[in-house]
Amino acid sequence: MDWQAAWRFFGELFFPPTCVGCQASGERLCERCLAAILLFEEPRCPRCDMPQVTRHAAPCAVCRASASQLDGMRVVGPHAEPLRRAIHALKYEHQPQLAQPLGTLLAQRWAVAGTAIDVVGAVPLHEARRKERGYNQAELLADRLAAERGLAVAHHAVQRIRATPPQVGLDRAARQSNVDAAFRAAASVVGQRWLLVDDVCTTGATLEATAKALRHAGAREVWAIVLARPVAPDAQALPTSESDVARGQGT
Repeated sequence: MDWQAAWRFFGELFFPPTCVGCQASGERLCERCLAAILLFEEPRCPRCDMPQVTRHAAPCAVCRASASQLDGMRVVGPHAEPLRRAIHALKYEHQPQLAQPLGTLLAQRWAVAGTAIDVVGAVPLHEARRKERGYNQAELLADRLAAERGLAVAHHAVQRIRATPPQVGLDRAARQSNVDAAFRAAASVVGQRWLLVDDVCTTGATLEATAKALRHAGAREVWAIVLARPVAPDAQALPTSESDVARGQGT
């Protein structure tokens, strides 16, 4: 028996959940807060999915100036409220139920701006970190995305073989060094088109290191999708209800 799931069930039976965004009773992320999540406005860079001034097929200047192990990335929106609060609760406050609405946002973004893939997988946690937290939030998000898009999932094909300190607070160079050679992919990925799922991308170091392991093992393509990225204050964004993600529902 899953005692943690049973405990959550009876806990919510007697103490209904409250929204992490506005504290309203009934849902962990209410419809109003879900609709208030900011999403990046079009046009976006075809590689990193960040806003661009003009629409064109070429990658943005940042992407042109840097090599990447990823074929491209898709992002829901900026790391701002109420999305930031929901991600924090999912990751650090033992609220795995939030993976359902947040995973749906990922599925909607991929439906609008994704490409053909074979396998969905999460950026793995080291086993010690996973036991401490009780779950890998990226796996829960990947499961929801895959279920909604009818895609295969392979969480154990990539492993984190080295425990690494948290990336929070590290600069770009330190983040890259921290996760270098921390991942290993199985031979089963040969020839596959992969979609890596994570919650937040800051510098991209963890996703790049994971993608490098997949490439080394023979993956044909490696894409990534995340809920949020930190951006400059003047980045263009608009509410979920008015976005291209909302228009992609049901596709």
